[in-house]
Amino acid sequence: MIPKAGISSISAFLITVNSSMRADRIPKFGSAPAPKPNLTDHRIVDTGVFFAEGVEMINPELAWVAGPLSFQSEYFRTFIHSGETGNPVFWGWYIQGSCFLTGEHRPYDRQNGVFDRVRPKKNFAPGKGHWGAWEMAVRYSVLDLSDRGIQGGEGRDFTAGLNWYLYPTMRVMLNYVYSVAKDRTDPPFDKGRLNIFQMRIQLAF
Repeated sequence: MIPKAGISSISAFLITVNSSMRADRIPKFGSAPAPKPNLTDHRIVDTGVFFAEGVEMINPELAWVAGPLSFQSEYFRTFIHSGETGNPVFWGWYIQGSCFLTGEHRPYDRQNGVFDRVRPKKNFAPGKGHWGAWEMAVRYSVLDLSDRGIQGGEGRDFTAGLNWYLYPTMRVMLNYVYSVAKDRTDPPFDKGRLNIFQMRIQLAF
């Protein structure tokens, strides 16, 4: 991991490059992510299980924060050493952005190299007219698991969300996800479309 970052009290810029390799023999390899909310065992893209001798991956990331605006993107490319399937290469990426309607920002922890929890300017207190922090977010992601002898399909997700931070330790998330799958060899998910509505309450101490 090679992180580089610059930060002020209200802004941050981060570039990270990760890479990994497994050269030992991997008897079985498979990749089968579910749609983004992870609410079902059905996989819109799926390589199935096959034999592989090794796996290499490169994974650059980019994050930027300026006041209430934030941007984050990540790309990965996985190289599979598998004579059985012709040494396929899988890849994917996402891009996301958000804006705090109430003026907060995503704080960055330089010591640990991660984004810290959001702290509302005014915690939720209806009697005082305080309603916490509100954030709108969008995300687009692509995952391609079809190459050489593998026809695992291609999945694309669009997500729109609204996050309500009542306190630093509590938030409510509302998401809509539109997911599309294509180029998979087995039905019913080839060229399938999913509409997903999700609500989540998170407590963190």
